[in-house]
Amino acid sequence: MPIAWRVGACLAMVFAVASADELPKAWQARNLEPIGYVKLQGPRAFKLSVARRGEHWYLFVGQGQGRENSGPPGFEVIDVSDPAAPRVVKSVSLPAATGQISSHGNLLVVGEQIPFSQSGPGSSIEYPFKNTPGQERTLATFWDVTDPRNPVRLSEWRPRGYGTHRNVYPGGAYAFMSAWIEGFHGQSILVILDVSGVPAIDSGVARHLLKTVEAARLMGTASILSGVRPEIAQSMVHLGIELGGLRSRTSLKDALQLALRMVRAGAEAAERVGPRA
Repeated sequence: MPIAWRVGACLAMVFAVASADELPKAWQARNLEPIGYVKLQGPRAFKLSVARRGEHWYLFVGQGQGRENSGPPGFEVIDVSDPAAPRVVKSVSLPAATGQISSHGNLLVVGEQIPFSQSGPGSSIEYPFKNTPGQERTLATFWDVTDPRNPVRLSEWRPRGYGTHRNVYPGGAYAFMSAWIEGFHGQSILVILDVSGVPAIDSGVARHLLKTVEAARLMGTASILSGVRPEIAQSMVHLGIELGGLRSRTSLKDALQLALRMVRAGAEAAERVGPRA
């Protein structure tokens, strides 16, 4: 299907209903009519991924590197719950983004690479980074999109290399990356990343945590939560997770110090009351 957009994302089906932004005049298709269009400000809309959250549908649009002054690369989040009136609800800028995204569940993987224009002499489409010095750089970032309107950056992959492209995350423990990394010649190679350790939390995990804390309380035990990273705390706030009276500390050391103070305070209180009859 020939497309002559400058920048945009188009939703189409058999019957025309309405459009939010005006359709590009060069739009063409066969046996389809557009029902909605949204104009994006990024340089080059590329890969797409869609997710449902409750009654809302969201479209993630990867923005790749493009011409200068054409907007920052990264990714856009579009609310397409009403396909006739799509709305951009979040824009995330990543200067080295390739427009390559892949998501499943609450995890979004965004590819990054250096521009081909920075390649060394002798580079070609078959050998795109020939004679280009390798260095440690971010080739992919991982985002918690439990709340698509507020993506939370969780971690990144930083090998010695040049970029990733045509990546796939089908869910589960592994992400499949087409990567240009140091030590390999020619085109990209397949790299399989274990992403099971990427920190994330969802409402189900939070419910189990709170049930465990409540069970401990009923048994007369006080609980202290430790090791919550800033990105996890941000996710919990976006999810509306309330910990009630659960105490929390940044590190295990701080949590142990608090626990010792609580034990000492309890022992001192017991001494003041004296032995029970």
